[in-house]
Amino acid sequence: MDDQRNLQFHLALIRWRERVRMTLIHVVCLVVYYYIVKFRSRRETFDRSLTLEKERVRNKIMKEISSSEGRKIIRMSPKAFLDLCDILQREGGLLPTLRVSVEEQVAKTLYILTHNVRNREIQFWFRRSGETTSRHFHRVLRSIIRIGEKYLKQPDGTHIPGQILGSNRFYPYFKVKDIFILKFRNMHT
Repeated sequence: MDDQRNLQFHLALIRWRERVRMTLIHVVCLVVYYYIVKFRSRRETFDRSLTLEKERVRNKIMKEISSSEGRKIIRMSPKAFLDLCDILQREGGLLPTLRVSVEEQVAKTLYILTHNVRNREIQFWFRRSGETTSRHFHRVLRSIIRIGEKYLKQPDGTHIPGQILGSNRFYPYFKVKDIFILKFRNMHT
């Protein structure tokens, strides 16, 4: 009889320990779940506020570009800038992305070209990643290349403007090219 009571006692003890173990697992899971949900909501709030701050900074820069201060930033008037954006969009095939307008893409490219800055500086000012900045830069350059034949006329080197030809400051640099053109013409005639 004692063996049977001992056996029942041990079985009850084992069941009790298993229940305690399962209860502890449930409590730990609930605590972990609570902290994950809490952390995720905090992080989402932080990410949302950070995203809003970045958007505010970009909007401020774009407002400055479209004002009289724009000439200092992109080295052209706001009207010329908007006309360029329109031409690049209409004829060059430049399209806005989900989060970036054509104007912002062109502004970043012009800032890089006119101020001779690196990608990292554009990342800082426009609050975009380096990959995004680089992608937009190349999209705008491809668009400029598409419209290049229509709007950009490359000099053929046969004619040197009078301001350069009559200037001691500039002509020495073009004299070598002038001699090369004359030799090139003599070789092929």
